[in-house]
Amino acid sequence: MSLSANPLIEPSFGMVDGFDQVAWSGWWEPFLRTRSNDPANVLPKSKKAPTSRIASVRKGPIDRIIKKVRPAIIQHPYVMVVGNRIVHSLKSQTGDGTRRIAQWLEPTFDAWVRRTPADEPIFAFVNLLDAHEPYFPGPGFSEWRKYRRTRQDPVAWMNGDWRATKEDFELLHELYREMILGMDSRVSSLIGTLKQAGRWDNTAFILTADHGQAFGEHGTLFHFFRVDEQLIRIPLWLRLPFAESRGSTARGWASLVDVATESLALGAAPAPSQSTTYRLTELVDRDRVTPAIAISDGIVWGHFRSRFRPQGLETFDRVYVASYSGDTKVVVDMKSGTNRAYRIDRDPGEERDVWSDSASLNELSSSARLEGGGLMATRPGEISDDVETRLAAWGYV
Repeated sequence: MSLSANPLIEPSFGMVDGFDQVAWSGWWEPFLRTRSNDPANVLPKSKKAPTSRIASVRKGPIDRIIKKVRPAIIQHPYVMVVGNRIVHSLKSQTGDGTRRIAQWLEPTFDAWVRRTPADEPIFAFVNLLDAHEPYFPGPGFSEWRKYRRTRQDPVAWMNGDWRATKEDFELLHELYREMILGMDSRVSSLIGTLKQAGRWDNTAFILTADHGQAFGEHGTLFHFFRVDEQLIRIPLWLRLPFAESRGSTARGWASLVDVATESLALGAAPAPSQSTTYRLTELVDRDRVTPAIAISDGIVWGHFRSRFRPQGLETFDRVYVASYSGDTKVVVDMKSGTNRAYRIDRDPGEERDVWSDSASLNELSSSARLEGGGLMATRPGEISDDVETRLAAWGYV
């Protein structure tokens, strides 16, 4: 089963092929946080995707409403806080419904686990969204008044249209921490379901993310256009059945591309043919032989591009590739061809460039250029209107 609070993890993007059952958020759920226990979109086994429902977001009045409301949400999230309060008041809802995205997710997971025979193996992908901006304050009026001026507009920040104060960043950090704590509680609930079903002991559980967040570091806000440590150094935890190897910390670099390899191996399925992926368990006691790679592909969305001034486009519309080996990180700017290098064990803030014409750094640079070249060869000039509208609906653009 695939359960996603992210509206992009759905059939029309080819993101859920192979799952028997699929449920994903409506485009409005990250903003209008109702307390419904029923998912807005469901794709049961052997049924086709509800393309008419998906298409309704891309054209017509819904699309126009999204584009008009979105700037106000990003710049002043309290606009949606007010909207949530009104809806909850009309429906006589109370509690933390203003905070949780896709309230239906845990009940749906619980029901699926309970109706699956205990001796039947299960595989689930669960995508939570609580740590993603926009960040909303809690239900108390005093909290709302405190955070109502907290602007959350990354393009305006990087474009130089406004500058957050120290107090602004303190509030954003506080909101971010609260969202992480809320997500921790949701993960605990999912684990509780597995324990109650008697499945937890022999469950392999992988917890990770697709990106981090920046709060002003290196001129960026949230998670766009860079390969800085704040954006790409993300948690990745593997819990093996019966807590095997518990407490171990990997010696070698792990990457998201390794998650599929580990999952297939745990399920006794054929391993992928790519030679640059590893089992996560292989990296506990040895270094990664090939570099770990991370890529940022610049500005590919028209809504973003239209808001940037020429200088902003020159600064941020670049493909960056980071290549890791041991304590060394090399960053290649594919547009200018320049290299940067950092000893991230001693310089996690990447303040001191130690690039030199050495064999080891040139090897990392070559690996980065090889990966970046493949991306550049297939990179679209701009994302299509359909895809862009879906991204806009979720808040990416």
